[in-house]
Amino acid sequence: MNRNSHGGARAGPATRAAEKSLSRGGGSHGPVKYVYCPSCDEVSVLSSMEDDRCQRCRRPAFPVRVSRRWQYWASAGVLLAGTALVVVTDLPQVELRFGLLLPFLLVAFSLSTWGLRAAKAGALARGRAGRARTG
Repeated sequence: MNRNSHGGARAGPATRAAEKSLSRGGGSHGPVKYVYCPSCDEVSVLSSMEDDRCQRCRRPAFPVRVSRRWQYWASAGVLLAGTALVVVTDLPQVELRFGLLLPFLLVAFSLSTWGLRAAKAGALARGRAGRARTG
């Protein structure tokens, strides 16, 4: 059995590969990443743990760095404001609390959907620009 200098077992190739794939997750890029597929001219939104492959054709794709849009932050703000309002108000019925929170949820969902569409459009433009530069 292989042992390291600390007395523990050394990691084999499978363990190192798993650690490498886990270390890719999150980071400064967040939990999702955008990849551009030049084969089908599509942008896929993937988990940071997934391989860089197009969701449509499963061919290799390359990551495109996209910053979070203002809609993302506005959505988070609306959701936090709605939650704070529900907590601060002294409504006895749970149904009234959900009724008060529902408009905030709808606005937050709309903003986040709009932000995702804008981010995908930006990623598509960057991916096409990168394809034009590389040939």
